[in-house]
Amino acid sequence: MGRRILFALLLLCLPTPALALQGTVYRDSDQNAVRDPGEPGLAGVVVSNGRDVVTTDAEGGFRLTGGSETFVRVTCPDDHRCPHWHRRGGGDFGLLPQATPDDFFFVHVSDIHAYDQEGDFLAWSSPPIPAWMPDRLAYWLLLFRLGRVYPHLSRAQIADEFRAELSRYRSVDELSDAALIGAYGDEFQRPGSGLGRVEERIRAALGEVAALEPALVISTGDLILEGNQAPPPVVERWLRFYREATEATGVPWVNTIGNNEIAGLQNADVRHDDPRFGKYFFEETYGPTWFSFDRGRFHFVALDTHAPDPEESNPKSWLFTLMPEDEAAWLEADLALHGDRVVVALNHEPFAADPDWPFADDIEPAEGGEILTRHGVSYTLTGHVHWNGLVREGPTTHISTGALSGLRWIVPRSVHPRGYRLVYAHSGRLYSAWKEIGRPVLGFVVPEGSPTIAPASGAPGMGTREVVAVAADVRGPFAEVELTLAGEPLPLERWGRFFFRAELPEALEPEAELVLRTVGIDGSVTRTRLTAGEAVP
Repeated sequence: MGRRILFALLLLCLPTPALALQGTVYRDSDQNAVRDPGEPGLAGVVVSNGRDVVTTDAEGGFRLTGGSETFVRVTCPDDHRCPHWHRRGGGDFGLLPQATPDDFFFVHVSDIHAYDQEGDFLAWSSPPIPAWMPDRLAYWLLLFRLGRVYPHLSRAQIADEFRAELSRYRSVDELSDAALIGAYGDEFQRPGSGLGRVEERIRAALGEVAALEPALVISTGDLILEGNQAPPPVVERWLRFYREATEATGVPWVNTIGNNEIAGLQNADVRHDDPRFGKYFFEETYGPTWFSFDRGRFHFVALDTHAPDPEESNPKSWLFTLMPEDEAAWLEADLALHGDRVVVALNHEPFAADPDWPFADDIEPAEGGEILTRHGVSYTLTGHVHWNGLVREGPTTHISTGALSGLRWIVPRSVHPRGYRLVYAHSGRLYSAWKEIGRPVLGFVVPEGSPTIAPASGAPGMGTREVVAVAADVRGPFAEVELTLAGEPLPLERWGRFFFRAELPEALEPEAELVLRTVGIDGSVTRTRLTAGEAVP
């Protein structure tokens, strides 16, 4: 008996071998999510457990080593659709054949900060004003803060914009400047007030995006208001609203995690060992927080730079620029398998700070940029700072997109614009333009890193140049689009519904003027101009 007990104890001391995660990736020809006889396995599909990366064998089989709770994810190939691309543990993945073009149009949004009740902002996102603080001091401090965030506006202009916005919903004649912000907040959370109808504004913005008919929408984090501070039932309500509202658009969405989806960090009532703490709600709603997929000639890697601070003993001390070790190993392996594609990295926090941003010196770049540079990643698409930005570092162009919410839907959009980015993927390059909600966009774009239309010196005979224009009405294409050079129309090659390309003559005078003219559905005419020797931003 003693020997048996000793043997059992020795067995308990031995390390437990990791469970094998295995399965098959197959072509689900009849789309019933079950592998039927005659449905072939798919070879060469990339599968991962979030650290190790493998490709399926000739029969579509794969085998990974990991724990039973590990997410297995499939890198969706560009010639298939993947309705179920991840699950916990092994299993079979049925993919649906679907041809996708090399060139396609998509929309990049960020920082939607979705919430659906008027009182949510003041309850969970607005810092409390101490009872002892006089209204005038609180008002001055707010304007001082906003004046630093929006240096292009004077404090008097900012106050005027708040007053003008509030005047649409109530009389402001009797309000002093000191009482203005308090009245604005009261009106915002007054039941039935148009100022506080955030849900309607969010749905309208999403409807505008859907009306542009993109192939997909990429949403890079801060999907909800303040998951760090709100209690779990509120976080769950916000994510449920966000998912319902985005799915109602009928457009495919790709969602990456932001710092506001890390639940409970700043809520004292949520313990760190609460199963709802951290990334629980995002993972339950959308699955793994880092993954990849192919589209046309492009390979997209969705990243997550949010992790506990290893130098802090407090488990609620997290960094929002830290890439976990497993993710870094996965990223290296994933990129090594996709060196033949144009890679676009998606993350909430930017990998480089645009010097034109307010507080640019205070922004710490996210980790992982060195890996991206080493693998020659062409683009990153990020958000977080609520400003548009463009930084070129080595082979990588870093593009940040301003917030769809502006400043969480409460600050007038005349102070902080709300919008999203139109992106056209063409011949391995991304052409993009920022569009404000409810307004048309009209302008010239170039693939990031391209030369100007003509040399700065204006010397003729330097070879044919191309110019690409973007023209989108509020919810769709313009009725007419025309590009002229020195008054003469240029033939336009149309890319999708909103991007247009024209070739320019070799001998181009630097003073020659390009005019992009559009006619809206309502008959309104808009023009924008570009001198040939001028660089396109």
